[in-house]
Amino acid sequence: MNWKRLKNLLGMTWFTLFFFFGSFLFYSDATIDTDKLQEYKGQITDLGITTHRSSTSSGPRTSKVFFIQLEGLAEKLATYNTNQTYGELQNSLRTGDIVYVTFKPSSKTDQPNIDLYELKLGNKVLVEQSTYRTKRLIASLIALLGAIITLFIGLRKDRRHWKGRHITVASTNAPECFLQLSSDLHRSATHSESFFFPSNCFASGVFLANCSLS
Repeated sequence: MNWKRLKNLLGMTWFTLFFFFGSFLFYSDATIDTDKLQEYKGQITDLGITTHRSSTSSGPRTSKVFFIQLEGLAEKLATYNTNQTYGELQNSLRTGDIVYVTFKPSSKTDQPNIDLYELKLGNKVLVEQSTYRTKRLIASLIALLGAIITLFIGLRKDRRHWKGRHITVASTNAPECFLQLSSDLHRSATHSESFFFPSNCFASGVFLANCSLS
């Protein structure tokens, strides 16, 4: 087995497993039982815009999130919007307000916990649990699509070794294609960007298709 083929197979295997694992995690978030979530009612001691850092295969990525700190709760709870604007939350919430939250506990206290399923101020729902679950489900489907595309391209590239036929390779570098899709899909999944799929993830899929063998 030559080095070029081995590199392709290793890349295909790594990114396929990466996307399948991500798909599983986000599906688990979308379908998690409510008894595994924590509910808390408390007074806001701090709130505002902060940054949330996530790791991707192409390097760290930083995004703006809206956070609240509740009295008696060690974690900072946060929510992410695709456009990274939080006017409604900023206008609705004030320090001292009593809010009700539902979230998945995190052991990481050095950065905001963006697994905030629900946020209520009185009878007003500011973050809906059904919306959060839907975003996670879409993120799971996006990651699954990434796995399928990666597997398809990897097998198509390896096809020349099965039949021994000459196949013309596109000029675009295949590993860069894998990294592009990995970065885009991880960004959408990590931040539950349900509307990120049509504009970028589909485009990344087309981009990767052009990187495959003709």
